[in-house]
Amino acid sequence: MKKRCDFSTFFARNWVYFALWLLAVILVWGIVFTFLNKPKKEESISLFFSVEKADTEAMNADFKTEKTKYLRNLEISAYSSRMEGFDTLFATRGRDADLLILPETYCEPSAMKALFYPMDHEMVKTVFGEEAECGKAECDGTIYGVKIYDKASNSGKAAAYFTFTYQDEGGLKSEGDYYLFFNKKSLHLGELSGSSLDGALSIARIIWNKESE
Repeated sequence: MKKRCDFSTFFARNWVYFALWLLAVILVWGIVFTFLNKPKKEESISLFFSVEKADTEAMNADFKTEKTKYLRNLEISAYSSRMEGFDTLFATRGRDADLLILPETYCEPSAMKALFYPMDHEMVKTVFGEEAECGKAECDGTIYGVKIYDKASNSGKAAAYFTFTYQDEGGLKSEGDYYLFFNKKSLHLGELSGSSLDGALSIARIIWNKESE
C-alpha cells in the first residue's frame, strides 16, 4: 500500500514530465512517419504557369493518366507575371519546376540556355507535331520551347486550361506570345532525355492537344 501511495505521489508531482515525454514521442514518430512517406523526387512533378488565369481543378483531373500514375505528388503553380512579387515566385518555384509556361520576355538567350532543356526540330516534331512553332524560343539553331499562344492572332493551345489575356482601359491585352518550356534538370522528360520517367512529357502533350471547351 505504501509503494502504491509513493508512486501516486511521485506521479502527481511529476505528471508534467510524463506528458512532455509522451508528446516528444508522438512528435518524433510523426516526423519519422512523414519522412518515410514523403514522395521521392522521382515521384514528384512541379508545373509553373505564368498566365492570367488557370483552371487547376481541370488540369489536376486530366493530368492523372496511365503514363503519370507513378507520380505521388503533382504540384501546379499559376501566377500572372503582372502580379507584385512575381519575380520572387519565379525564383523560388519556377526555376525548379519541371514544365513551365512563360511570356516571351523569358526568351532571353542566356536565360534559356541556363534553365531550359535544349531540343532540335526533330524532337519538337516528335513531341508536339509538325505544326509546332518555336519563334523566339529558338536560339543559334537550338530550340528551348514551343509557342503555345500567339498574341497577333489571339489564339493558342489549351484555351480550356489557360487565359493568356487581360482586360484594361485600353481593351484586351496580353504580355506577348507565350511559350512552353521543359526544365533542363527535370527527371521526367522521357524520350527527350532517355529517361524512363515521362510525366512532364505526357502532361505537355495533354496541354498541347487539349481542345477548347
